[in-house]
Formats: sequence, C-alpha cells, structure tokens
Amino acid sequence: MQTLTVTVKDPSTGVERQKVLTVVRSWQASNGQIFLFSDGQYGFKNGAPVRGREDLDVIADPRQREVADRWWQMKGRRISEEYYAALNKRLAAKAADHNDKAMFAEADLDAATYYRSRRDGDGEWQGPGVWSEYFTSRPDWWGSCDEILFKEFRYRRSDLALETPAPVESVAVAGDIEARPGVAGEKPADDEEADF
Repeated sequence: MQTLTVTVKDPSTGVERQKVLTVVRSWQASNGQIFLFSDGQYGFKNGAPVRGREDLDVIADPRQREVADRWWQMKGRRISEEYYAALNKRLAAKAADHNDKAMFAEADLDAATYYRSRRDGDGEWQGPGVWSEYFTSRPDWWGSCDEILFKEFRYRRSDLALETPAPVESVAVAGDIEARPGVAGEKPADDEEADF
C-alpha cells in the first residue's frame, strides 16, 4: 500500500486543503492513471471517483478489470453520478454568481452617459447620450474615463459639470486616441506624478 498526500481545491470556495489517500493499486496508460483506494473505490489521484466506465479501460489484467466492472455496476456509477452532479452544481452556482457580478458591471458601463462636442472646441455640447447614440459598439474606455479626446470629438461624462469646460491636456495613448483621466483643469502637484 502507498499513501498519497494531495492538495485538493474546493471548487465552490477555492480553499485548498491536504487530503491523505491510501492506494492499494494503480494503473497507468497514455490516456491516464487510475487508483484503487483502500475504501474499494476506483478514482483519480485527487481522490475523485472515475467519471465513467471507460476510465477503467486503463486496467490491462482481465481479472482485475472484471472486478472493476463489477464495482462500477454495483457502486461506481452511483458514486460517480452523485459526485459529479454535486460538483457541476457547485461550479454552476459559482459561475452564475460570477456572471451576475460581471453582468452588473457591464450594465453600469452601458448606463454611463457622455456629453459630446467637436474636438476643435467649436460647437456646443450634445447629449448626454449612451454609447449606442455615438458608436456601433461600446468603446473600451466608455464608462471608465472621465474625459477623452477621441477621433474628432471630445467626450465628458455626464456626471461632471459642463459650466466651464476647460481645455483638455492631451496625452497620446494609442493611435489617434488622446486621453486625460480626471476632470479637465486638474493638474498634479509638482511633487506628484501624474498617472495617465
């Protein structure tokens, strides 16, 4: 017999813990490795049961495979179905929670509104409008930038004051996009470093 100490990560909480497994026998082939544990269960190195009957095909000895087949028919299928159903349920719940958070973040970005005026300063501010009024797809900066010069227009978030639109200090970012985070007219102190 051999004792394995493996680190197992709980998929629902992400917490890692040590698990001690006692192995009676193991089989290995190019398509994987199967262990026979001291509790009579066939499984993988992390202690999880085999997923299906085909995982037992690694066992080459006909007598040992016959014993494994009987285990699969009597207990293994039920153990495997219960284990992987519970695992899939936990993973689906975690994914749904993550997707909900991502969905709310996307909704916040989609809900952001911007005023728009010509880049050269001529013309009045238009808007506020959502991204679909100005673009065919939402720009990466939409909702996360206070003010930006983009192509021939200047955009300012609608939650910022428009009374005295000061000129924007331009900083080349990428291609023909120029941006300055923060409110126009703000300058970092001499001893501060600008983070743009």
